[in-house]
Amino acid sequence: LTPPPPPGHLFCPEVGENASAGRRRIHPFIFMLRGRKDMDSTHQERALEAKSGEETKGRGVEPGATQTQAEAQVPSATWQPPAPATRAPAPPFRRPPLSVLEKLSDSELRQIQHEIFGILEERAALGAHDAIGMLWNTYLQHPSESHLRVLFSSRERVKALVNYLSGPDGFAVEDRKFHLRTYEKCFVGSEAVTWLVDHVNEIRTREEAVLVGQHLLQNGVFCHVVMAHSFHDEGLFYRFIRRKRVVVVGGGFAGSLIAKELQSTFDVMLIDTKPYFEATPSIPFLIGDPMRHEVIRVMHKDYLSRARIIQAHVQSIGDHAVVLRDGSRVEYSNLVICTGSRYETPWHGDDVFNPALAKDLIACNEYLKTCASAAVIGTGPTGIEVAGQLAVCFPDLKLYVITKGDKLMERAVDNAHSTLEEFFSRCPNVELIFNDVVKTYSAKTLLLGSGRNLKVDALFPCIGFKPNTQPFQETMPEVLDAQGFVKANEYLQLEEHPEIFVCGDIVGGLYEEKLAQAAQRHAAVVASNVRRVNSGRALKSYAKAQVTAMLVSAGPKHAMLVSNQTVVMQGSIASKLKAFVEYKVMRDVST
Repeated sequence: LTPPPPPGHLFCPEVGENASAGRRRIHPFIFMLRGRKDMDSTHQERALEAKSGEETKGRGVEPGATQTQAEAQVPSATWQPPAPATRAPAPPFRRPPLSVLEKLSDSELRQIQHEIFGILEERAALGAHDAIGMLWNTYLQHPSESHLRVLFSSRERVKALVNYLSGPDGFAVEDRKFHLRTYEKCFVGSEAVTWLVDHVNEIRTREEAVLVGQHLLQNGVFCHVVMAHSFHDEGLFYRFIRRKRVVVVGGGFAGSLIAKELQSTFDVMLIDTKPYFEATPSIPFLIGDPMRHEVIRVMHKDYLSRARIIQAHVQSIGDHAVVLRDGSRVEYSNLVICTGSRYETPWHGDDVFNPALAKDLIACNEYLKTCASAAVIGTGPTGIEVAGQLAVCFPDLKLYVITKGDKLMERAVDNAHSTLEEFFSRCPNVELIFNDVVKTYSAKTLLLGSGRNLKVDALFPCIGFKPNTQPFQETMPEVLDAQGFVKANEYLQLEEHPEIFVCGDIVGGLYEEKLAQAAQRHAAVVASNVRRVNSGRALKSYAKAQVTAMLVSAGPKHAMLVSNQTVVMQGSIASKLKAFVEYKVMRDVST
């Protein structure tokens, strides 16, 4: 489809040689809505002219002769006034604008949807029905349908219309039989059309009622009982969709999968601080390859076609509603919190880079080209990956790797420690500092607990791991443990608030590594339990994986696979395996 004209304009200026003649063309989408009425009128005029010419020619009158000339050529005693011309039959391609959206392909519908939600991106806090209003304001510009836009001009009007037609005085909803089968709580399409014409002032004809009904069906207000038809003025059965709202806070590994899994059966709203999903385990690679962010990101709107996306910060959790930072409230039937974690350190500045923020590591690439030294504090999986990228991508940079323990990746198996030490020993620009801590950092100087001073131009603190549980702190502090993690039962559910589920790094008491694969396992259980709790079935318990595998990179082309308490693989093959895992994750999210 070509871009639509601005709202309020019916025509688009013609381009090319027709522009000089002042001709204007109808936008293709509006042209479809109008049912080619302009072509119909031209066809009818030509048919009338042709028929009139044939009649006069049959009476011996020249086709171009006037009525006076015809009277002069035919004796008055025998002359009779010509019979009124009959209406020319409509050409076979004429059709009223009833099934516009149904006639578009899936790709065209997706393009329209993405265009609408792109317009509304800055107003993301509004509901999906505002997109309906924008669709009508943008495309339904023909005078015979423009008055219908009032029905969809605001979220309140749409809600009032839906409540009216689904209420006790609305459509006749009852159990109906067809071919010996009973369909519960449904209404008939033709009866609904009659009701819309009789009860909604803006709807003047049955054709307009069908058009309104199709938009309501397309946006999930009701559906055909066996999902086989669009809305028609026929004896088809339709049923209202009673979808409960599930609000998912956080669009990481757990939140994105839950929203994607539930969007077809629930009214899903995803609240995230970013408009995209990001593969966080791949963020350290941005140190050496800043353009890689295009590969590890996918926009939420590209894989959540039936969910609503709000880009905002959640301030607190209220009674069946979350409160956003701007004070607005989002109500929910079920709430899923998967806000992840962060690194919280006391040092800040232009030379301090947060390893969990992609924008920091992208910015450090240019900054490090002018630096002589840098330091990485902490040797967990993230610290090791950051140190590996710095050691390999910037061989002229003096790198200090500082840990308070006597091993690298203390929680890993013994041969993992030796494998990592062997890798860094082959990097002449790296100095490993064990059993020491950083006391202060100022004026690009690190003061260690041992009394040693280190001059560094860039600092990467990979310590201070904290769960993002701030929304609970104001209204539900009792659900947090001493470390700030959320206390959940075996179903990943809050005991005192069974409508709330939690996933990912914020869950406490599981005694497992905070990995992306663990968050994905949480997401599978929570998505199942949201369905189960709304259908009255027994909930599913979460069980930790018996065998866990962890891929840790040490540079762009070197990695280590740890599984079942041993190093299974290392080197370039493990690095390629990690690249394949990244590819699979992005494919699973985006498709």
